[in-house]
Formats: sequence, C-alpha cells, structure tokens
Amino acid sequence: MEVLAVAKSVFLISPVRKLDAETEELLSHLVDYAERNGDVVHWPKIDTDQSGNGTAICQQNRQAIINADEVWLWWQADSQGSLFDLGIAWGLKKPLKIISGDLKYTEEKSFDNVLLDWHVDGPTPND
Repeated sequence: MEVLAVAKSVFLISPVRKLDAETEELLSHLVDYAERNGDVVHWPKIDTDQSGNGTAICQQNRQAIINADEVWLWWQADSQGSLFDLGIAWGLKKPLKIISGDLKYTEEKSFDNVLLDWHVDGPTPND
C-alpha cells in the first residue's frame, strides 16, 4: 500500500525589510523545496503585497496565518513584523516550527523560552 504525504499549508515568518541576500536565498530554496514536496507556503516576502501600508500588510498576513496549518519561524529578534505575526499565530494556537534562530533557554523569564516551549509543546500546553 502506498502512503501519500498530506500537503500542509505553512505561513513562514521571517524578516522582510531587514532580510539579507544570503538569508533570502536560503529561504527561497527552503520554500521551493517544501512546495516541490506538496506543501503550500505563504512567505510574506513573496506572497504578501508589500506596497500597501502596514495595516494592509498585517491584514493579509493575518488571513494567511488563519489559513495555515502551521507556522515556520526564521527568527531575527529585531524584526517587528515577525513579532506581530507571532502574536497572531499564538492567538490562533497555531503549531510553531523554529527553522532558524539564535534562541537559548534562560533561567529567568524570556521571549526565547516562550518560543522554544511553543515549538516543543504548542502555544497552549495546559489547555
């Protein structure tokens, strides 16, 4: 019996304005690979109309996150758009897969801990 992979819809959170050429190329290859393997990836750098105002961009991304089965994160701490998109994804209880980032568990409360716990346990492990 042949087992077919089930395609998933993914929202890729990554920097847009502060995206360097090397990272853009890596992400482009990642998206291409995922889509060749049947996934549908919404990458705001390519799939969100960036010509509008910030509100229009956030509205487009919110709808794409609503439509996504899971969220992938290429973490860059100084990306304000990434923080906004993460808040939407958290509120919608989307699974998070961290694909890159310099995140470390800390003894004290930290945003790194939140992201790492979310990646492992989901956004609401005690629900």
